[in-house]
Amino acid sequence: MILTDLAHMYRYAPLSAGIALGLRFLESAAADTLSPGRVTLDGDRVYVNVMEYETAQKNPVFEAHRRYIDIQCVLRGAERMEASPAESLTPSRDYDEASDCALYTGHGCSFDAPAGTVVIFFPEDAHAPCLPADAPSRVLKAVVKVALDA
Repeated sequence: MILTDLAHMYRYAPLSAGIALGLRFLESAAADTLSPGRVTLDGDRVYVNVMEYETAQKNPVFEAHRRYIDIQCVLRGAERMEASPAESLTPSRDYDEASDCALYTGHGCSFDAPAGTVVIFFPEDAHAPCLPADAPSRVLKAVVKVALDA
């Protein structure tokens, strides 16, 4: 897992061409011009899910992926996230290939993610986003999905 912000995320572009493409999108994205939905950058290899929601979840539900890296960027609002190595958690739903997602319960490291926060989650990083920080918040978030071979 990498925790950074919009001002420093460029340091991680050399990790892969797909990550570089996703970071360039985030660099140019303006919160006031994005609306919820999918933005395709390179077919199914690199795409963005833009979502807007109210943080309300109280008990963390961790997710982990096998085929994609998540680059999560809070564009507006604030949330709390938790992260943990997937192998240290208790599986609650087996891996589903169609959604590229397995679910887990347990506890991880907790951190606040205000607007401008960028977090890169690799397949071994189970993560529980969408938690309220100090109070519920309306969040606009871009999640760049980068295929491992991109």
